[in-house]
Amino acid sequence: GKLLRRSALLADERSDSGVLMSEQNVEEVAAAAEALKARFSGLVDLPACAMLASPRVRAAGQVLAGAVKDDSLGQLAIQFVKFLRSGKLFSEPGRLNKTCIMEVWCSGDAAADDDGIRPRITTEMFQALDDFARLLTIGTNDAVGVTVSSSESGTLTDNLVGVWRGSRMNLRFTDAGNAWGPMARWRIAEGPTALLGRHLVAWERSIGGSREYRSRAELARCDAAALNVRRGDVLQLALADRAAFLELATFDRLPISASLLREDDLSVMESPLDELGTELKEAMAFAEQEQKLPRQTRTAARLTRLAEFPL
Repeated sequence: GKLLRRSALLADERSDSGVLMSEQNVEEVAAAAEALKARFSGLVDLPACAMLASPRVRAAGQVLAGAVKDDSLGQLAIQFVKFLRSGKLFSEPGRLNKTCIMEVWCSGDAAADDDGIRPRITTEMFQALDDFARLLTIGTNDAVGVTVSSSESGTLTDNLVGVWRGSRMNLRFTDAGNAWGPMARWRIAEGPTALLGRHLVAWERSIGGSREYRSRAELARCDAAALNVRRGDVLQLALADRAAFLELATFDRLPISASLLREDDLSVMESPLDELGTELKEAMAFAEQEQKLPRQTRTAARLTRLAEFPL
C-alpha cells in the first residue's frame, strides 16, 4: 500500500531543478504501480489481508500506536485482560465499558508520555476501540441476514432471490477459495452495493419448527446436497474483516466443540466420522491430546495451535 501511494505521488513531484517529471518517467511510475497491483492482486482475497486492510483494525491500531508507548503495550494488555476476566470490560456484548477503558488508559505508566502526562482518550479514540471490540466478538451480531425466497437450481452456486429489509433482490455467490473455511468461502459477487463482497458466516434453516444452523462439516463436502438452498433459509452475511476473524475464532474454539460431539450428533448430521473433513478431525485429535497435558500447559498448547492457523 505504501509503495502504491508513493508511486502515485511521484507522478506529481518535481525534480530538483523545478521541472516536471518527463513523460517517460511518468509512464515508468505508472507501469511500476500497475506491476505492483498485478503482483499483489491475488492476496486481497486471503483472510489475513482482509484483517490487515480492515478500517476497524487500522483505526484501533492508530489509537494504540499514537497514544501508548511501545514498551507499555504489554502492561496495557494485562490490564485489559484483568477487566475481561472480571466481566467488567464490556457494558454489553461487543460494547466496551467506557469507564473501564478510561481507568486502564490512565493507570500507571502505561498511558504516560515522556513528561509523565497521561493523554486523554477522546470520543473518536474510544469509538475506534469500541468498533474494534465489536469486530472481535463471536456470533452474527455484526452480520446482515438475507432470507432466501427462491433459487434457480436450488443450490448456493446459482442465482438466488432473497429478501433483506423487506425488499426482494437478486444475489449470486462466488467461491473465494480454499484459504477461507467451508462457509466463509462463499461471497456475494452480484447484488445490492451494501452486500457486495460480504461473506457467508452462518446458514440458518428451519427444521421441525425449530431454527438450526448448518454445520461447517456439512458444507465441507461442497457437493450439490451440501449446498442445497431451501426457501426460508437465512444467510448471514458479514464484511470480509469480520468473516476473517470468525474463521480464526472458529478454528480456536473447534476443539471445544469437537470434544462435545456425540454419536447422535453425527447421525443428525448424516455424516460418518470419516467424512467430517480434515479441520474437525484435527480438532478432535487436538482435544484428545490436550486432555492428556498438565492443566498449566494447555493454554500454551492452544496458543501454539492458533499461531499455526493458515491465514
